[in-house]
Amino acid sequence: MFADDTTLTVCGKSTHEISSALNHDLNNVNDWLMANRLCLNLSKREYMLIGSRHSINNLVDNPCISVDGKLLNRVIVTESLGIHIDQFLSWDFYIEKLTKKISSGIGAISRLKPFVCRNTLISVYNALVQTYFDYCCEVWDPIGSVLSDKLQTLQHRAARIIMGYPNEHGCLEAALTALGWKTLKERRFESKARLMYKIIHGFAPTAFTEIFSSASVVRSHDYNIRNSDMKLNLPFPKTEYLKKSINFNGVKLWNDLPIE
Repeated sequence: MFADDTTLTVCGKSTHEISSALNHDLNNVNDWLMANRLCLNLSKREYMLIGSRHSINNLVDNPCISVDGKLLNRVIVTESLGIHIDQFLSWDFYIEKLTKKISSGIGAISRLKPFVCRNTLISVYNALVQTYFDYCCEVWDPIGSVLSDKLQTLQHRAARIIMGYPNEHGCLEAALTALGWKTLKERRFESKARLMYKIIHGFAPTAFTEIFSSASVVRSHDYNIRNSDMKLNLPFPKTEYLKKSINFNGVKLWNDLPIE
């Protein structure tokens, strides 16, 4: 039996506090596995410290994390369900990997263009490119203007190739318009709004609904899906981490939607 992408998360104000809590939980997990005749994959056991650049760069020593007497390796980037997360939650590494995959898909579109019709190229784009743009975008958005522009350039390139337009600035927006495509920023906005709607109305997984608080949730179709009683409590962001998380920007997006 295998249980991939399983993680343990602990919080602490010191490496000693973190190692103590994590070692305790890992021992409990290991005991359960042994009781059920299972074992941890030695090659995939690792841990990562997440924090600000200042706190991570000024660590005196690494926490000692072990299972069954074997030390776990510390990593600075890990992958969970296809998303690469680094120790600073910066998304730089993930977007870099993403652009390589998307560029490969756009290359395939360019090579196919002389042999297939436009509708086929659009289907290939949706399969090889758009899926990467959209996957978990509610989580990693906002990513800042630099990374956002980097991704938008790729969408413009794909649209230009499909439409056969020259590589000129004025043709980029024209290609999107001709295809009826929305910008990536607009797509991420709408995707996050849909997720917030599901959270508000109880259609989202419990893991999402539990992190939000609401004074009132209207489930009846006799009411408008947006009214003043359905606004969520907006947390006060003490850190940039919270400001960039869906806990804050998702709530702000929902509360800012027009009532109409």
